[in-house]
Amino acid sequence: MTQPFDPGPFDGSGGRPPQEPPRPGFAPADPAPGPAGVSPGPPPDARGPRPPAADVPPRLVAACVDLVLSVLILYAGFILMMLANLAAVTLLGLPDNRASVTAGTVLACAVALAAVVCYHWLPVARRGQTLGKRIAGIRVVASATGLPPARGQAAGRAAVTALLVLPCLLGHLVSGILVASGGAAGRSLPDRAARTRVVAA
Repeated sequence: MTQPFDPGPFDGSGGRPPQEPPRPGFAPADPAPGPAGVSPGPPPDARGPRPPAADVPPRLVAACVDLVLSVLILYAGFILMMLANLAAVTLLGLPDNRASVTAGTVLACAVALAAVVCYHWLPVARRGQTLGKRIAGIRVVASATGLPPARGQAAGRAAVTALLVLPCLLGHLVSGILVASGGAAGRSLPDRAARTRVVAA
């Protein structure tokens, strides 16, 4: 005859054998931190010390070199595009009137300005330095992180820098006054617009 099933005393163990208590001197191991047992690193927003801001003299040297190169690129691009426009009118038999001259001039200005923007954008986005900044031993970093600027930040900074060339260099004069008046921590107009800062390389 089949014996009735005896569930045993109800003690919440579910019928499992009681666990052996820990021996003296041996504490249970702490659970492994992290999902894979790897100790968590510092918080994501923990950053090291920010690099010191560059002094005014090397920034002035870099600005002069970059300004000369920007003007040369601007005028060289404008002249080359005007010569290309003249060649197109002559060789292709395009109408030589005020409309073609105006269109050629606008296109030359746009290409020349784009060349200046690329000079201040691509090197800064890649390594934080234009040729002038490399000569002066300084570089551009993001003011929030101290790391090289993102492509968008470098593009915005380059656009503002190129636009400051247009009003007879008055924009660069104002930007230089802001840098000189603020000492080593002074930020130029492009730095303020792109939220970047110039530090020692």
